Amino acid sequence: MWAKCDDRNDLPNNHEYSGTPDDWFSDTILPGNYTGVSFDFFVNWKNYSLSDEIWIKTIVDDKNKYWPHTNKSSLEHDLYKCESKQYVERLGSFAKLCNLNLKYQLFKESKDWGNSPQPIVTAAINSDGKIASTNQKSLRDIKQDIQRLSGGIVNVGEKGLTYSPTTLECYLSRGSGAAWPGDVDLIILDKNLIPLAILEYKKNTKAPTYKNHVPISQETLSRYYPKPDKRKYDRLAILRDFLKAHFKKEIPIFNIYFPTWKGSTYMKIEHIIGKVGHLQANPENVTLRPLPKDKREMLRITMSVLTMI
Repeated sequence: MWAKCDDRNDLPNNHEYSGTPDDWFSDTILPGNYTGVSFDFFVNWKNYSLSDEIWIKTIVDDKNKYWPHTNKSSLEHDLYKCESKQYVERLGSFAKLCNLNLKYQLFKESKDWGNSPQPIVTAAINSDGKIASTNQKSLRDIKQDIQRLSGGIVNVGEKGLTYSPTTLECYLSRGSGAAWPGDVDLIILDKNLIPLAILEYKKNTKAPTYKNHVPISQETLSRYYPKPDKRKYDRLAILRDFLKAHFKKEIPIFNIYFPTWKGSTYMKIEHIIGKVGHLQANPENVTLRPLPKDKREMLRITMSVLTMI
Protein backbone atom coordinates (compact mmCIF):
# COMPACT_ATOMS: atom_id res chain seq x y z
CA MET A 1 0.00 0.00 0.00
CA TRP A 2 1.28 3.45 -0.91
CA ALA A 3 2.08 5.47 2.20
CA LYS A 4 4.48 8.13 3.40
CA CYS A 5 7.91 6.73 4.15
CA ASP A 6 8.21 8.53 7.50
CA ASP A 7 4.65 7.74 8.60
CA ARG A 8 3.02 4.61 7.17
CA ASN A 9 -0.36 5.77 8.47
CA ASP A 10 -0.18 8.81 6.18
CA LEU A 11 -1.79 7.67 2.94
CA PRO A 12 -1.89 9.65 -0.32
CA ASN A 13 -5.13 11.42 -1.19
CA ASN A 14 -7.48 10.07 -3.83
CA HIS A 15 -10.09 11.93 -5.85
CA GLU A 16 -13.55 12.06 -4.32
CA TYR A 17 -15.28 9.99 -7.02
CA SER A 18 -13.12 9.20 -10.05
CA GLY A 19 -10.65 6.67 -8.65
CA THR A 20 -7.21 6.45 -10.26
CA PRO A 21 -5.75 5.31 -13.59
CA ASP A 22 -5.23 1.90 -11.98
CA ASP A 23 -9.04 1.67 -12.00
CA TRP A 24 -9.54 3.21 -15.45
CA PHE A 25 -7.11 0.85 -17.19
CA SER A 26 -7.84 -2.29 -15.18
CA ASP A 27 -8.74 -5.58 -16.85
CA THR A 28 -12.38 -5.02 -15.92
CA ILE A 29 -12.45 -1.77 -17.92
CA LEU A 30 -10.12 -2.46 -20.87
CA PRO A 31 -12.02 -3.78 -23.93
CA GLY A 32 -12.00 -7.54 -24.42
CA ASN A 33 -9.09 -7.67 -26.86
CA TYR A 34 -6.78 -5.73 -24.55
CA THR A 35 -4.96 -6.44 -21.30
CA GLY A 36 -2.12 -4.86 -19.37
CA VAL A 37 1.01 -5.64 -17.35
CA SER A 38 3.07 -3.69 -14.84
CA PHE A 39 6.45 -4.52 -13.35
CA ASP A 40 9.69 -3.11 -11.99
CA PHE A 41 12.55 -3.05 -14.49
CA PHE A 42 16.25 -2.27 -14.58
CA VAL A 43 18.36 -0.05 -16.78
CA ASN A 44 22.11 -0.62 -16.94
CA TRP A 45 23.27 2.97 -16.70
CA LYS A 46 26.75 2.11 -17.93
CA ASN A 47 25.43 1.60 -21.45
CA TYR A 48 21.80 2.82 -21.21
CA SER A 49 20.40 -0.61 -22.03
CA LEU A 50 17.53 -2.60 -20.57
CA SER A 51 18.69 -5.38 -18.24
CA ASP A 52 17.20 -8.84 -18.70
CA GLU A 53 15.30 -9.14 -15.39
CA ILE A 54 11.93 -7.74 -14.40
CA TRP A 55 10.72 -7.90 -10.80
CA ILE A 56 7.39 -7.96 -9.00
CA LYS A 57 7.40 -7.22 -5.28
CA THR A 58 4.90 -9.05 -3.08
CA ILE A 59 4.34 -8.43 0.62
CA VAL A 60 3.93 -11.53 2.78
CA ASP A 61 1.31 -11.45 5.53
CA ASP A 62 3.01 -10.55 8.79
CA LYS A 63 0.97 -13.30 10.51
CA ASN A 64 2.44 -16.04 8.32
CA LYS A 65 4.15 -18.30 10.88
CA TYR A 66 5.88 -20.45 8.28
CA TRP A 67 7.78 -17.64 6.59
CA PRO A 68 10.37 -17.68 5.17
CA HIS A 69 10.24 -20.85 3.07
CA THR A 70 11.08 -21.84 -0.50
CA ASN A 71 8.50 -24.58 -1.14
CA LYS A 72 7.44 -24.01 -4.74
CA SER A 73 3.99 -25.56 -4.44
CA SER A 74 3.08 -23.54 -1.36
CA LEU A 75 4.50 -20.33 -2.80
CA GLU A 76 2.56 -20.80 -6.04
CA HIS A 77 -0.67 -21.30 -4.10
CA ASP A 78 -0.12 -18.11 -2.09
CA LEU A 79 1.05 -16.15 -5.15
CA TYR A 80 -2.08 -17.02 -7.11
CA LYS A 81 -4.19 -15.85 -4.19
CA CYS A 82 -2.45 -12.46 -4.25
CA GLU A 83 -2.09 -11.87 -7.98
CA SER A 84 -4.50 -14.33 -9.63
CA LYS A 85 -3.18 -17.25 -11.64
CA GLN A 86 -4.30 -15.62 -14.89
CA TYR A 87 -2.20 -12.51 -14.26
CA VAL A 88 0.94 -14.43 -13.28
CA GLU A 89 0.54 -16.55 -16.42
CA ARG A 90 0.18 -13.40 -18.51
CA LEU A 91 3.33 -11.90 -17.01
CA GLY A 92 5.23 -15.15 -17.55
CA SER A 93 4.14 -15.36 -21.18
CA PHE A 94 4.95 -11.70 -21.82
CA ALA A 95 8.40 -12.03 -20.23
CA LYS A 96 9.13 -15.08 -22.38
CA LEU A 97 7.96 -13.21 -25.47
CA CYS A 98 10.44 -10.42 -24.63
CA ASN A 99 13.28 -12.75 -23.63
CA LEU A 100 13.18 -11.31 -20.12
CA ASN A 101 13.49 -13.17 -16.81
CA LEU A 102 10.51 -12.63 -14.51
CA LYS A 103 11.15 -12.83 -10.78
CA TYR A 104 8.83 -12.28 -7.85
CA GLN A 105 10.47 -10.85 -4.73
CA LEU A 106 8.50 -11.90 -1.64
CA PHE A 107 9.11 -10.50 1.83
CA LYS A 108 7.55 -9.33 5.06
CA GLU A 109 7.74 -5.64 5.76
CA SER A 110 10.12 -4.28 8.40
CA LYS A 111 9.84 -1.05 10.37
CA ASP A 112 13.63 -0.82 10.41
CA TRP A 113 15.38 -2.49 7.48
CA GLY A 114 18.74 -1.15 8.61
CA ASN A 115 18.70 -2.95 11.95
CA SER A 116 15.99 -5.59 11.48
CA PRO A 117 16.12 -6.71 7.84
CA GLN A 118 13.73 -9.40 6.65
CA PRO A 119 14.72 -12.36 4.44
CA ILE A 120 13.60 -12.10 0.82
CA VAL A 121 12.54 -15.08 -1.28
CA THR A 122 13.13 -14.81 -5.01
CA ALA A 123 10.79 -16.91 -7.16
CA ALA A 124 11.64 -17.23 -10.84
CA ILE A 125 8.52 -17.60 -13.02
CA ASN A 126 8.45 -19.57 -16.26
CA SER A 127 6.40 -18.89 -19.39
CA ASP A 128 3.47 -20.92 -17.99
CA GLY A 129 3.25 -18.72 -14.91
CA LYS A 130 4.65 -21.43 -12.65
CA ILE A 131 7.54 -21.11 -10.22
CA ALA A 132 10.63 -22.57 -11.86
CA SER A 133 13.01 -22.03 -8.94
CA THR A 134 13.25 -20.33 -5.56
CA ASN A 135 16.08 -18.84 -3.57
CA GLN A 136 16.15 -17.22 -0.13
CA LYS A 137 18.25 -14.06 -0.06
CA SER A 138 19.45 -11.52 2.45
CA LEU A 139 19.04 -7.77 2.09
CA ARG A 140 22.73 -7.62 1.18
CA ASP A 141 22.14 -10.15 -1.63
CA ILE A 142 19.28 -8.07 -3.03
CA LYS A 143 21.36 -4.90 -2.94
CA GLN A 144 24.10 -6.68 -4.87
CA ASP A 145 21.53 -7.87 -7.44
CA ILE A 146 20.20 -4.34 -7.84
CA GLN A 147 23.66 -2.88 -8.43
CA ARG A 148 24.59 -5.68 -10.83
CA LEU A 149 21.47 -5.11 -12.91
CA SER A 150 21.79 -1.30 -12.72
CA GLY A 151 25.42 -1.18 -13.83
CA GLY A 152 26.66 0.01 -10.44
CA ILE A 153 25.54 2.28 -7.60
CA VAL A 154 22.07 3.77 -8.08
CA ASN A 155 20.33 6.34 -5.86
CA VAL A 156 17.08 8.34 -5.80
CA GLY A 157 17.85 12.07 -5.68
CA GLU A 158 19.21 13.65 -2.51
CA LYS A 159 16.43 12.80 -0.07
CA GLY A 160 15.05 9.53 -1.42
CA LEU A 161 11.38 8.69 -1.75
CA THR A 162 8.61 10.52 0.10
CA TYR A 163 5.87 7.96 -0.61
CA SER A 164 6.32 4.31 -1.51
CA PRO A 165 4.36 1.03 -1.59
CA THR A 166 6.86 -0.66 0.74
CA THR A 167 9.19 0.23 3.58
CA LEU A 168 11.94 -1.67 1.76
CA GLU A 169 11.82 0.77 -1.15
CA CYS A 170 11.83 3.69 1.28
CA TYR A 171 14.92 2.32 3.02
CA LEU A 172 16.82 1.55 -0.18
CA SER A 173 16.05 4.98 -1.65
CA ARG A 174 17.93 6.79 1.11
CA GLY A 175 21.63 6.52 0.46
CA SER A 176 21.93 2.74 0.14
CA GLY A 177 23.44 2.94 -3.34
CA ALA A 178 20.99 0.23 -4.38
CA ALA A 179 17.63 1.90 -4.95
CA TRP A 180 14.83 -0.48 -5.87
CA PRO A 181 14.12 -0.28 -9.61
CA GLY A 182 11.32 1.95 -10.86
CA ASP A 183 8.25 0.51 -12.50
CA VAL A 184 6.22 0.90 -15.62
CA ASP A 185 2.72 1.85 -14.53
CA LEU A 186 1.12 -0.04 -17.40
CA ILE A 187 1.91 -1.55 -20.77
CA ILE A 188 -1.27 -2.04 -22.78
CA LEU A 189 -1.19 -5.33 -24.70
CA ASP A 190 -3.31 -6.77 -27.48
CA LYS A 191 -4.83 -10.27 -27.35
CA ASN A 192 -1.50 -11.76 -28.48
CA LEU A 193 0.39 -9.92 -25.71
CA ILE A 194 1.99 -7.55 -28.22
CA PRO A 195 2.65 -4.18 -26.54
CA LEU A 196 0.67 -1.22 -27.87
CA ALA A 197 1.49 1.65 -25.49
CA ILE A 198 3.31 2.57 -22.28
CA LEU A 199 1.40 4.60 -19.69
CA GLU A 200 2.92 6.80 -16.98
CA TYR A 201 0.54 8.08 -14.28
CA LYS A 202 1.20 11.60 -12.96
CA LYS A 203 -0.72 12.99 -10.00
CA ASN A 204 -1.83 16.59 -9.75
CA THR A 205 -2.15 17.09 -6.00
CA LYS A 206 -2.34 20.84 -5.39
CA ALA A 207 -5.79 22.43 -5.32
CA PRO A 208 -6.35 26.02 -6.56
CA THR A 209 -5.96 27.25 -2.98
CA TYR A 210 -2.21 26.48 -3.18
CA LYS A 211 0.21 29.01 -4.66
CA ASN A 212 1.92 26.31 -6.73
CA HIS A 213 -1.35 24.97 -8.15
CA VAL A 214 -1.15 23.95 -11.81
CA PRO A 215 -4.41 23.45 -13.75
CA ILE A 216 -4.69 20.06 -15.40
CA SER A 217 -4.85 21.76 -18.81
CA GLN A 218 -1.36 23.19 -18.19
CA GLU A 219 0.23 19.93 -17.06
CA THR A 220 2.96 18.90 -19.50
CA LEU A 221 6.19 16.91 -19.62
CA SER A 222 8.43 20.00 -19.48
CA ARG A 223 7.32 20.56 -15.88
CA TYR A 224 9.07 17.32 -14.95
CA TYR A 225 11.68 16.76 -17.65
CA PRO A 226 14.58 17.14 -17.66
CA LYS A 227 14.20 18.21 -14.02
CA PRO A 228 13.40 16.62 -11.64
CA ASP A 229 12.38 13.36 -13.38
CA LYS A 230 14.94 12.94 -16.16
CA ARG A 231 16.00 9.46 -15.11
CA LYS A 232 12.40 8.27 -14.70
CA TYR A 233 11.42 9.26 -18.24
CA ASP A 234 14.69 8.18 -19.82
CA ARG A 235 14.06 4.76 -18.27
CA LEU A 236 10.66 4.59 -19.92
CA ALA A 237 12.17 5.64 -23.24
CA ILE A 238 14.82 2.91 -22.94
CA LEU A 239 12.04 0.39 -22.27
CA ARG A 240 10.12 1.78 -25.26
CA ASP A 241 13.15 1.42 -27.53
CA PHE A 242 13.77 -2.13 -26.32
CA LEU A 243 10.19 -3.14 -27.08
CA LYS A 244 10.28 -1.31 -30.41
CA ALA A 245 13.39 -3.22 -31.51
CA HIS A 246 12.06 -6.53 -30.22
CA PHE A 247 8.58 -6.31 -31.75
CA LYS A 248 9.56 -4.14 -34.72
CA LYS A 249 6.77 -1.63 -34.13
CA GLU A 250 6.29 1.83 -32.66
CA ILE A 251 5.15 1.82 -29.04
CA PRO A 252 4.16 5.29 -27.80
CA ILE A 253 4.48 6.63 -24.27
CA PHE A 254 1.53 8.54 -22.79
CA ASN A 255 1.45 10.65 -19.64
CA ILE A 256 -1.85 10.29 -17.82
CA TYR A 257 -2.30 13.39 -15.64
CA PHE A 258 -4.96 12.99 -12.97
CA PRO A 259 -5.98 15.24 -10.04
CA THR A 260 -6.53 14.09 -6.48
CA TRP A 261 -8.00 17.28 -5.04
CA LYS A 262 -11.69 17.86 -4.34
CA GLY A 263 -13.57 19.79 -6.99
CA SER A 264 -11.35 18.81 -9.93
CA THR A 265 -13.22 17.59 -12.98
CA TYR A 266 -10.73 16.83 -15.78
CA MET A 267 -7.78 14.58 -16.59
CA LYS A 268 -5.27 14.87 -19.43
CA ILE A 269 -3.57 12.47 -21.84
CA GLU A 270 -0.29 13.55 -23.45
CA HIS A 271 1.87 11.74 -26.01
CA ILE A 272 5.63 11.74 -25.25
CA ILE A 273 8.06 11.65 -28.17
CA GLY A 274 11.80 11.98 -28.80
CA LYS A 275 15.04 10.12 -28.18
CA VAL A 276 16.43 9.10 -24.79
CA GLY A 277 17.76 12.26 -23.17
CA HIS A 278 15.72 14.51 -25.46
CA LEU A 279 12.08 13.76 -24.75
CA GLN A 280 9.24 16.21 -25.29
CA ALA A 281 5.47 16.40 -25.42
CA ASN A 282 3.76 16.02 -28.77
CA PRO A 283 1.41 19.04 -29.00
CA GLU A 284 -0.53 17.37 -31.82
CA ASN A 285 -1.51 14.35 -29.73
CA VAL A 286 -3.03 15.51 -26.47
CA THR A 287 -6.55 15.43 -25.07
CA LEU A 288 -8.54 16.55 -22.03
CA ARG A 289 -11.31 14.29 -20.74
CA PRO A 290 -13.85 14.67 -17.92
CA LEU A 291 -12.99 12.61 -14.87
CA PRO A 292 -15.03 9.40 -14.88
CA LYS A 293 -17.96 8.91 -12.56
CA ASP A 294 -18.65 5.28 -13.47
CA LYS A 295 -17.28 2.35 -15.46
CA ARG A 296 -18.80 3.57 -18.72
CA GLU A 297 -16.91 6.86 -18.44
CA MET A 298 -13.73 4.98 -17.47
CA LEU A 299 -14.06 3.05 -20.71
CA ARG A 300 -14.25 6.32 -22.64
CA ILE A 301 -10.86 7.29 -21.23
CA THR A 302 -9.30 3.96 -22.19
CA MET A 303 -10.78 4.30 -25.67
CA SER A 304 -9.31 7.81 -25.94
CA VAL A 305 -5.83 6.38 -25.34
CA LEU A 306 -6.40 3.52 -27.78
CA THR A 307 -7.44 5.97 -30.53
CA MET A 308 -4.30 8.06 -29.90
CA ILE A 309 -1.92 5.15 -30.49
